[in-house]
Amino acid sequence: MLSNISCFELPNLTPALEAEIVSVEESNDFPHEGNNLEKLAFHRSRPECSSCHSIIDPKAEGLESIGPFGNYRTHYPNGDKINIKAQLAGKVYTNTNEYMEIMSKTIDFNVCFSNKLKSKIRAVKDNSVNSCFSPQRFNRARAPV
Repeated sequence: MLSNISCFELPNLTPALEAEIVSVEESNDFPHEGNNLEKLAFHRSRPECSSCHSIIDPKAEGLESIGPFGNYRTHYPNGDKINIKAQLAGKVYTNTNEYMEIMSKTIDFNVCFSNKLKSKIRAVKDNSVNSCFSPQRFNRARAPV
């Protein structure tokens, strides 16, 4: 979802980095039963993880209230309340609405949106995509019955 709204892509992991991640997540102090926010906080606290998580997490935490199937949620499946408190672009947010307000003003979001919109318009103009806004559908929808 994050890549869809800001075009942010995670870097490819090297085998060595993947092994390091596994090692951290298999450690005794990793919050295995914790929720996503607790796990993210743990990664940010580790020197070997913080360089990436300090960049990724502020952009991702605002989406915690959106479940894996796109449903809005206030609690994790285990019953824990989703308590977001993060900072993005120098501003603190505590819920999805505040997150989107801040995110919508970032360069990443605006460039991503513009590029995706241009791509969609080109595809519609080239008839390479079946769009609900195609002239044929538009004219058919306006035709008298």
